[in-house]
Amino acid sequence: MTEQKPWYKRTSTILIGAALVVVAALFIIANNQSEAAAPTEVSSSPTYQPVDSAAHDEQPASAVDGSRLKQFIESKQTPAIDASNLANQINSIMAANPDIIFGVSIKYLNDGTTYNYGDQEPFTAASTTKVLTATDYLKQVELGNRSLDQVMPDGNTAQYDLEQMIIVSDNNAWHVLNENLGYTQLQDYAVSIGLNSYYYGDNVINVADMTKLLADMYQRLLINEDHTQLLLSYMERANYRDLIIPAVPEHDTVYHKAGEYAGNLHDATIITNSTHTIVLTIFSASLESYSKSRVAGLMQQMTTPTLQTFYLN
Repeated sequence: MTEQKPWYKRTSTILIGAALVVVAALFIIANNQSEAAAPTEVSSSPTYQPVDSAAHDEQPASAVDGSRLKQFIESKQTPAIDASNLANQINSIMAANPDIIFGVSIKYLNDGTTYNYGDQEPFTAASTTKVLTATDYLKQVELGNRSLDQVMPDGNTAQYDLEQMIIVSDNNAWHVLNENLGYTQLQDYAVSIGLNSYYYGDNVINVADMTKLLADMYQRLLINEDHTQLLLSYMERANYRDLIIPAVPEHDTVYHKAGEYAGNLHDATIITNSTHTIVLTIFSASLESYSKSRVAGLMQQMTTPTLQTFYLN
């Protein structure tokens, strides 16, 4: 049997242990007070001190640097456009060439603003409305009413005719596709997408509606992604590259459709550098002697300040 210690010995052991606990606690408190009283060393390169909990690490509203935040946000937004000088330049070119009627429409896709100059009445559209035919046909494919693989009366597939109509401006392919769609259906489609100046009977449209057509198509508002990419791939290769395109720097991409008919010379373009994008449509009608090279040169004179204004130069 284990021998028990007398009660007075057990009591002294307990008292000694309690005293040691008290002494240790007093030592810790004194040490903390000493550290708190010690002067803080200022570091020229303060380091991040992690905390154990993020439950209360939010900052008050007064901690927000509002002016810096505003400056950062504005730096990410589309820069301001000052088109006042552009208007003077384009109008001066038109005034210096009164024997040529010009209509110009520009849409800056970054902010949706449209700028129109010159004649805003419908022009004979020539081949520029081939883009309308292509868009309409591709939309009918999406609706299940047509197929790109179907063989047309000329023996070609619809897709081949679309390609030839846009890239080399094949009029026979255009006629085949228009006949397949039906001219009244084409007219109804134009109205349904807001091209109120278009009339199939005379093939006329104004520059603002031509710009709207290209802008809406490029922004995927008319046809799906695959069909938009297909049409743009044709427009990137399209002929009549001696009108607006020579004024465009190589680092920009141009998708366009031009047209020439009986003294009318037009170019409808999408110009982009990935950061900034515009649609630029220039229509012209020569009232006296027609010179393609002269009109093309004037188009390029209008294009250069346009690209400068919209950060595409």
